[in-house]
Amino acid sequence: MGEESGIPGMTRMDVLKESAHILVDSMRAGDALGVVGFATDAKIASGMTNILNDTIASDERVKLKTAVDALTPEGSTSIGDGVALGNDTVAPTALARRALIVLTAAHENAAASIDSVMGEVTADVYAIGMGTAGVLKPDTLNALASETGGYLVLTGKMDEAERYNVAKYFLQILAAASAGTVISDPHGTIRPGEVAQVPFQIARTDHSFDAVVMVEDHKSIAVELRAPDGTRIAGDSLPDGVGYQAGRRVRRFRVSLPVQIARTKHHAGDWRVVLSMARDRDRLVEDWRNRRESGRALGIPYAVIVTGRSDIHMDCRVSQSGFAPGAVVSLSARVTDRRQPMAWETRVFVDVHSPDGAVRTIEMNRSH
Repeated sequence: MGEESGIPGMTRMDVLKESAHILVDSMRAGDALGVVGFATDAKIASGMTNILNDTIASDERVKLKTAVDALTPEGSTSIGDGVALGNDTVAPTALARRALIVLTAAHENAAASIDSVMGEVTADVYAIGMGTAGVLKPDTLNALASETGGYLVLTGKMDEAERYNVAKYFLQILAAASAGTVISDPHGTIRPGEVAQVPFQIARTDHSFDAVVMVEDHKSIAVELRAPDGTRIAGDSLPDGVGYQAGRRVRRFRVSLPVQIARTKHHAGDWRVVLSMARDRDRLVEDWRNRRESGRALGIPYAVIVTGRSDIHMDCRVSQSGFAPGAVVSLSARVTDRRQPMAWETRVFVDVHSPDGAVRTIEMNRSH
């Protein structure tokens, strides 16, 4: 974890800590989180801690972030020990759904092995590997995730444009573990004087949504929502049912639907997250000079993830035979309405992104 991440000035541990902070800041009241570190052995950094309210600066969130900051890279990598202790930590909670997020930057090389504890795991396991399949050798970890109902994702080689990928994976897992749905999760860069708009669709069956923006916390960067008719919703003008919190590298809107502003109720349609950066000449020159000298791309990276809660839910499962070229990936999706089979025919499409950047859209075959 102490190795360079590929993001200028950040080790892998730095990326983990920043991403975990964003996860903690994005959780809902009623959620709970514990922190377990593992190296040669595993140890509890923080027991299960209930999130009591939506305030980012709340005591319980500060406690969890302090526990994350105390983690240090050391010794060997006993993923099995971490999984076993993590499962023991989350198992006694009264939460309806229990999940483990396993993050590693190395392959297991110390007892206990993943194989030896696999039969004892009762929580859904979601895994994030910081690196490539060749380095991480993730087959056994992938098998554990698939068997328990979770999944594994690898970051591959990271660079500054993908600074928030691990945080985004955390929030995707948070949505999956709490019966939410990922609506949109793009990333990009923004420069002084520019405006970036991220569109996303809200359906009539959606009850609420969270829009989380991950970006440098600089006074020249503004973030707001736009309702389908263009009505502006910002942190300084919040209607009933809309909450806004800003933390370190995170801006979060939490929206209960419908939103009433004046005499208009806003619900289904094309919403937008809008980022804008003031045209600050001194900031532009400083940013350009610093990035040119360090070989970094011009522009400040950002990522947006919008998750929703709805009557309509799609449960997806992914499995793959391996990580070498030619491996077979299987994907299934189950769409329900209020947890019951859909009363009308649905069509599901998958976007397949190739390493060369090409995207193919495939319609899934329907099974009965």
